[in-house]
Amino acid sequence: MGDQINQCYEQGLYQQALTKLKRAQKLNQLSDIELSEADILLAWGINEAEQGNYRKAEETLQQAMEMGVCGEQGEAYYWLAKCLVEQDQPQAALDLVQTAFDTKQLPKQQGGCYLKLLVLNDHIDTLETLIETKKQRFYAVHIHWARGLLSLTQKSYEAALAHFDKVNRPMTPGDRPSAWRAYAKQQAGHWTDAEQTLGLNRPLMGLSPFSTFTPNYDKHPAIVRLTLIQLANTFSHDFSEHIPLEGLTPIEKQSALVLETLRMIDSDEVYDAAQMFLNISKETANTFPLLQELHDPLMTLAGDAAMRMDEPEYAEVFWSRLLPPTLQDPQIAIHLRQAMFASGADQAAIGVVKKLVQWVETQTTWTKPQQQSILAHLHCWTCDHLINLKKLGQAEQTLKPAIKLAADSPSVIGRQGLLAAKRKHYQQAIPLLTQALKGGSSFVNIYEELINCLEETGDTDTIKQVRRQYGKAFGDLDTEPDIPRWQEIFTYRLFFMLQDATGNLERHDFPSRAIKIFVDAATDTPNKDQRVTFDQTKAANQWETLLTPLNPAEQMPVLQAICLVMALYAKRKKGLAALQNRYHTQLVQLINSQPEAQVANLVYLTVKEKKADRLTTPINHYLQSTAKPYQAIAQLQLNVRWFTTTSVLLPWLDQALSKEPQNPLLLLAKATTFSYESPEYQELFDQGFDLARRLQDAEALNACRDEEWLQSQSMTRSAMSSMSRSGRPPSMQDMVNLIAKMAQAQFGEEVPPELMEQIIMEMMAAEMGETMPPGGPFGGASGEGFPLPIFGGFEDSDAFEQEFFGPPPKSKKSKRSRRSR
Repeated sequence: MGDQINQCYEQGLYQQALTKLKRAQKLNQLSDIELSEADILLAWGINEAEQGNYRKAEETLQQAMEMGVCGEQGEAYYWLAKCLVEQDQPQAALDLVQTAFDTKQLPKQQGGCYLKLLVLNDHIDTLETLIETKKQRFYAVHIHWARGLLSLTQKSYEAALAHFDKVNRPMTPGDRPSAWRAYAKQQAGHWTDAEQTLGLNRPLMGLSPFSTFTPNYDKHPAIVRLTLIQLANTFSHDFSEHIPLEGLTPIEKQSALVLETLRMIDSDEVYDAAQMFLNISKETANTFPLLQELHDPLMTLAGDAAMRMDEPEYAEVFWSRLLPPTLQDPQIAIHLRQAMFASGADQAAIGVVKKLVQWVETQTTWTKPQQQSILAHLHCWTCDHLINLKKLGQAEQTLKPAIKLAADSPSVIGRQGLLAAKRKHYQQAIPLLTQALKGGSSFVNIYEELINCLEETGDTDTIKQVRRQYGKAFGDLDTEPDIPRWQEIFTYRLFFMLQDATGNLERHDFPSRAIKIFVDAATDTPNKDQRVTFDQTKAANQWETLLTPLNPAEQMPVLQAICLVMALYAKRKKGLAALQNRYHTQLVQLINSQPEAQVANLVYLTVKEKKADRLTTPINHYLQSTAKPYQAIAQLQLNVRWFTTTSVLLPWLDQALSKEPQNPLLLLAKATTFSYESPEYQELFDQGFDLARRLQDAEALNACRDEEWLQSQSMTRSAMSSMSRSGRPPSMQDMVNLIAKMAQAQFGEEVPPELMEQIIMEMMAAEMGETMPPGGPFGGASGEGFPLPIFGGFEDSDAFEQEFFGPPPKSKKSKRSRRSR
């Protein structure tokens, strides 16, 4: 029977243990039983108290104490006192423990409990007297704690901290000595030290992003509340990382949510702050009435942030809350409409535009032309949404009043072009869209639709012209570099591609014609270095005929092209050096009358020579003559890059970088002395690009875009290199192999057979003059273009319209945001 009672006791089955004990007493089977009824009641009472069942625990503990059992360390006093305190009877708890202390029945281990009860009942004087007159009745840890607390009451926080630092173990069960130290540090204003004491500076995890680890909170009420105070004062951490909401009271939980919202706002995390704000209950909002004053500015900034994050659907949520039933200020409606355009909420956006139209029509202080211009823009907006909804008939009807109000507006003309394009009347759309862009329209859909129309009509030359003229303004980063045709030919680097590129040339493209003369004079096939033997006499005679009628300005690029094509593609044969010197001398002779010939000469020398010491004199002379030598050497290397990859200029680049290590153009220039595949190239290119972007260095950013275009050319050359060795034009099978090789280089895997078959069929269709299926080569839906940048003026608007369509308040990091529809 004794074993069964012990087993129930150890398992926390106290009721069963008592039942078995009473049965054993009736049967007089107590010989092997060690536990008494009071022992079981004491353990049961403590267990109930730990579970929060304080009334039941109180009754059970009193029974145990009445039977004379208080525990080896007098723990019954502590737990019974705790039950009374939790039931709002702190004086009764003090009377219990004080009586035991006065009658010397209270074990020394419970001295901490007695001192805490004195503080809880505001008997500070008694506490001070006790630790001086009866200190032998307490342990040292109790004395240090009491003195620390007395120092706190006197606002002597440094002294309190000195005492609490000596409290090296809990005063009572579940006590946290660190909580007292943290509290003293907070009171002293040592917030950084308090953060360390609370463990907030420790990383929550050092695991992978896919770990299922959850933060190991210290859920002790004192630690949680101190952490809440810490974060409320410092905003140093995310509240959710350190505050377990499930352990807080309702008011504390509300406070934590509000404080986390404020921390996010303080950290400029307005998007997340707005999301949390929307989840705050009405009860919380009523508890913190000042919180409502943050609503409008927070939603305004959060909408801005959402647009910058390419999440216009959330901008719509935030800004919709700011739109009143009757419009008083048009600004938020304008930007809400833009978010709806970007998110595809076109039907709702039409309703917002109607509100704007009604508001504009009520304005009495505007001039008639001003009002008509704004109304025309608003009708254009409605037209855009109807086009997106594929309601072209309604869109045309909507545009009619805009035409009547502002027929010459580029915005209105552009919408007419968009409608014509949507009906596939490309020849009618192209001049209208072009006229809109020339007139200053900044609506990106007009630009993209013009490109689409030109693609549909096969007008590739005009596409290139349009992209060069307007692409940069619309973020068309794939725009080809604005370089002369002859220079672009040199980027092909493969001889048979030079043959193709010089097939049909414009009459006045003299440098390209000079390259064609060399190509046509070739007498054999290219070797592995892409060099050929050519008829020097034939080529020289034709070059002379080409050069004779030209003026010096026209001769300069022709001479550069002649020198470069021989340096890069001619085999070392008898007479070549003399021919090169002949045209090189003519180029040098132009330097006095044509200053740009100096750079052309240095580019040629850098391409031709293999050793840097042969260039020392001309390079140093050039750099000494320029006001910005570091920029000059960088630009020279980038000019050379169009023709070849060489490290000849590396000593000068390294010298310049030792003086200006944070010069993005120099970093990019040095990168181009390495091959694209090398780690040095990628590291230097990334450094240069990041610096250029951070500094908004337009010159360096343009150079980066040119370099990216050259990289794409290099990929094509690499894929086609096997075909170049034969010297013949590529066959269809060659092109199939080319596509497969390029795809593998781009995506790191082979092209699936079914996709390859589709590409081949489309290539054949293109060769036969057929049109592509809708949606492009892969059958996807064609894009509708990007919406207007939300925080700019409206397209081609004048100063008055820019004021009307101006921005709402911005956050600190506002920048333009676009989203393809």
